[in-house]
Amino acid sequence: MAFNRLQTMRDNIEAIRLVLSLGVAGRTAQTPEEREVLRKYAGFGGLKCILNDANELVDAAKWSKSDIELFAPTVELRRLIHDYSRDDKEFNRYMESLKASTLTAFYTDSRIVDAISDALKYQGVEIKSFLEPSAGQGAFIDSFLRNDRYPGAEVMAYEKDLLTGKILSALHPSILTRIEGFEKIERDFNGYFDVAASNVPFGDFAVADPAYAVSKEIGYRQAAKSLHNYFFLKGLDQVREGGLIAFITSQGVMNAASPFIRMELVKQADLVAALRLSNNTFSDNAGTDVGSDLIIMQKHTGKKSLSADEEFFIQSVVDRGTKVPGNKFFQAFPQNVICTDAKVGTDQYGKPAIVYHHDGGIDGIAGDLRKALDESLHMRLNLELYNSNGIKPPTPDPVTPTPTPTPRQEAKVEKKSSLTNTPLMQQYQEMKKKHPDAVLLFRVGDFYEIFGKDAVTASEILGITLTRRQTDIDSRIELAGFPHHALDTYLPKLVRAGKRVAICEQLEDPKLKKTPKQKVVETVTPNQLPKVEPKPEPKPEPKSAPAPVEPPKAEPAKEIETDGSPDYTDNPDPRLYAYNLFGELEPIGKPRRQPKPTEDAPRPKPSVEVKDIPVKKFRPLNEKELEFYGSLNWEDNPPINGFYETMMSIAHRQLEEMRLEREAEEAAKQAAASGETIQEGGTTIQRTEGDFVPGQRSTIKAETVEVDMSPRPFSEDIQFFHHNGSMVVQDVLVGFLSEVRKNSATFNPLELKPEQAKRALLYVTMSETYQQLYNYEAETHEASAELREHLNQYYDEFVEKYGYLNEKQNVKFILMDANGRDALALERGENGRFVKADIFDHPVSFAIDEVTSVDTPMEALSASLNKYGEVNLEYMSGLVDMDKDSLVDNLEGHIYYNPLVENYEIKDRFIAGNVVAKANDVRAWIDREEERIKNFPGYDGVEPFIAMSKDSLKALEEARPRRIEFDELDFNFGERWIPTGIYSAYMSYLFHTDVKIAYSSSMDEYSAEASRKNMTIWEEFCVRGYYRTYDGMNLLKHALHNTVPDIKKSAGKDEDGHDIKVPDNEAIQLANTKIDEIRNGFADWLEAQSPEFKEKLVDLYNDKFNCFVRPQYDGSHQTFPDLNMKLLGDRYGIRSIYQSQMDCIWMLKQNGGGVCDHEVLRP
Repeated sequence: MAFNRLQTMRDNIEAIRLVLSLGVAGRTAQTPEEREVLRKYAGFGGLKCILNDANELVDAAKWSKSDIELFAPTVELRRLIHDYSRDDKEFNRYMESLKASTLTAFYTDSRIVDAISDALKYQGVEIKSFLEPSAGQGAFIDSFLRNDRYPGAEVMAYEKDLLTGKILSALHPSILTRIEGFEKIERDFNGYFDVAASNVPFGDFAVADPAYAVSKEIGYRQAAKSLHNYFFLKGLDQVREGGLIAFITSQGVMNAASPFIRMELVKQADLVAALRLSNNTFSDNAGTDVGSDLIIMQKHTGKKSLSADEEFFIQSVVDRGTKVPGNKFFQAFPQNVICTDAKVGTDQYGKPAIVYHHDGGIDGIAGDLRKALDESLHMRLNLELYNSNGIKPPTPDPVTPTPTPTPRQEAKVEKKSSLTNTPLMQQYQEMKKKHPDAVLLFRVGDFYEIFGKDAVTASEILGITLTRRQTDIDSRIELAGFPHHALDTYLPKLVRAGKRVAICEQLEDPKLKKTPKQKVVETVTPNQLPKVEPKPEPKPEPKSAPAPVEPPKAEPAKEIETDGSPDYTDNPDPRLYAYNLFGELEPIGKPRRQPKPTEDAPRPKPSVEVKDIPVKKFRPLNEKELEFYGSLNWEDNPPINGFYETMMSIAHRQLEEMRLEREAEEAAKQAAASGETIQEGGTTIQRTEGDFVPGQRSTIKAETVEVDMSPRPFSEDIQFFHHNGSMVVQDVLVGFLSEVRKNSATFNPLELKPEQAKRALLYVTMSETYQQLYNYEAETHEASAELREHLNQYYDEFVEKYGYLNEKQNVKFILMDANGRDALALERGENGRFVKADIFDHPVSFAIDEVTSVDTPMEALSASLNKYGEVNLEYMSGLVDMDKDSLVDNLEGHIYYNPLVENYEIKDRFIAGNVVAKANDVRAWIDREEERIKNFPGYDGVEPFIAMSKDSLKALEEARPRRIEFDELDFNFGERWIPTGIYSAYMSYLFHTDVKIAYSSSMDEYSAEASRKNMTIWEEFCVRGYYRTYDGMNLLKHALHNTVPDIKKSAGKDEDGHDIKVPDNEAIQLANTKIDEIRNGFADWLEAQSPEFKEKLVDLYNDKFNCFVRPQYDGSHQTFPDLNMKLLGDRYGIRSIYQSQMDCIWMLKQNGGGVCDHEVLRP
């Protein structure tokens, strides 16, 4: 069924209406009808119209024609939430939460989820603890736990959206529901769950997880910047050893150019399944066509090597012609793409992408997914690891006596297929009998398979995965293997280990015959000639003379020896990779073919062709960069971000390469001098784009790269400390930022000398580390030992090389940076020398030493204000050993409950500012709450808060300034605070006709019109000038603006015959007289009005102007633990802080900052 936006909107509204009413009633969904209504909730992922304004009818004009049908439901949705919200603050939280969910809330069809849960259950996965990190309304929970298939299972679910979380709680009251972000999960749950499954949100949204943001692993740091990547690593942290994560996510996880997330995943877990879903998977349920993948990983932290599938999984590719990104895994396993049709198109962001479609709709997708998932789980799921809760040494199968089969039993055994009686295994056993002392590499399709004891031996030598497969009812056989193109990598390792190797190739095309014929075509032994099997020779034709047969030439011995030099042949893919400036792996140049062993028979082509896409080469570091980054020591100067980690890695590899080149050249010279020769084909180390590559010595010299100094987009993420003028590093260049916005900026490189560039690079690193340290500790109130250690290291290195920050040669340079003054504050002067600021030793953004107990409630209040800047009753009750109600009673007159912020405020803050407006807001809140609970009092316990709010309202009214009476006021015609209706009434009285006056606040201008002009306007209030006539309406406008018209007259003609215009003073004076008559008559007219009218006007003035109470800031409760009063007393004679200074600081803290010009007079 196609996605119906209007019906989905209606279903969502009814679900929200029901869950809010259930909250009022204090119960969960109990009837099947209620549960069905809640289950229809589908989120707002396909309903971005709720982001539009829908407060009143006129907002409909702003809506597009395609969305206008949803305007009325959106208005209804807003009113529904508003009616059930306790105040505007809660209403805004609900709406902001819903709006945020439109970017990530795309719910999965139950048929897709059932395919996943059924496949895991069918494979024998039993679940005792289940985690849903992005639950929505609980589709994965319903599917995994349906029909009580896992009785007693413990379930924890996270849902960040407030309303969706309420629906989830109402539908599943027996599970633990956390209505907050997944990043809030406690560390106690690390390694706790059996399975984590979800459709995780996707998007390039950063996640506030400090542990990931400052991690030493680049994969974790990158994950903190991308929501979907974060869920994978975080989910993997939460499952136990052997546990599973099964996440539906965007294609960005597998298609991303940076491999570090995927590398981190396969480093800690085994790839169980990777399936690409059709773009129409979410069409019916969420109204969007988006590419997505299902990825299942099994946690395995003790693994020692990667499988071939995982090596494919790491590598992303880009098609040369279409520029479409992809993943090598799906090139190798195209059957894992669930679709019936594919074409080149664009993704939701307009970028090139393959658009997959399934003609069978959701049912067809679910069916094909189930089949593909069964196959993947059967091949890769390690059920033994899952059931053992960790890695345990395998135990041998128990030996059971083999009973003598009866004829009926033999018949049954013949019918049951096993691995030992297949034609393929029969061929293998025949070949193994001929070569019992060799490791037999048996070609099967695109892989060399190794069986039995050979597999155990090869897995230990090559570090490849060892598996077991059932052969008969009571026996299993070990299996190992590697892709055929990796033969040149793994064969030398076996030979070096002293193993004799027999290579068995296919002599027939496997596509033409079900069981192709196999034959050993080559054997390789350590330091011996290869044994080549004789090939059948064709019979000569009888009529032709036999040609002389030359004796066969002995083939050169295939000896593989090692000289102790590093072995760089581990990569089965001959493409070279290097890290670019962004910490991402990029292929270098074209694929280089490695030498292959001589083959007597052609090998069949693999059925899956995987092509490499050449990418722009990565240049080596120049001398300046090499000198700087090569001088950094990993132990003394650990890299703080991916950029420095990458540059240091490249530099040290390149330096090592240069050292080996020098040694090779010296050895060549010595050999030439002594008459020795280097054999052609000998292995040398070649310098190729910063990587070590086996092969011939390259004679190609690196081309000189011109540095681009033109402005360009800033490629890094915009941080909180980035401003216009901030000094940053990009592409190994130092520059400044300009046009800084929320998500973008322009990088302007600086031309610096080498020594200046080194100093700038080190300074930027130190400055950014300081900003990150201070911000992290200010937000979390937790000390960061790692960042503080880095800051000390960078500062010490800077001072050692370039001197103190505040020395003359550095100050001018540092102040070029917008954050330079912050950096200069890292030092302070003591006894004529510079010393480190306190932040190098301990946090300065929060107090370390805390008050633990006090004697009186007032002291507890002072401690709360000193720590939190507000009234924190829970904290205060812990200090004074008194319950909250007793605290409130003892602090009566010092604190007041403010319902607008849902907390208590001190008197200095509450009874300050516009007390009239604040009293009106509090009164409105009281009226609204009393009306809301009128029919069902006591249901949510709001009555005590209403009573406290009435006390607060009384205090506000009593604090109102003395009322200014009518006789004390001066009313000036044209003042903006007086309603225009009063001006209209006065002018209608003065001109004896109906006059309308309006005021435009945007233009600060009055306009006036008379419905019918009369002689008063035309004659009595009229001034006639030389060029034009100013009637009463013209003069009225001048009276309202307190101006006088500039009336001109002619004083003759100039030489061109034009009038010489001069001011007409007489006319101007006359106009001024009439304007004063209008203005002065206004006060007399007001005086003649009724007492009720004057009283209302006075109330208006007092409410608008006579309503402010100046706050009295008392900062005497504050403490300043880091202020060295002894030093100030000894050096300057200052024994204490002035009361005025403490009051000023408290004022700044209460107002969220400000500028204070504080002058202290000395005698």
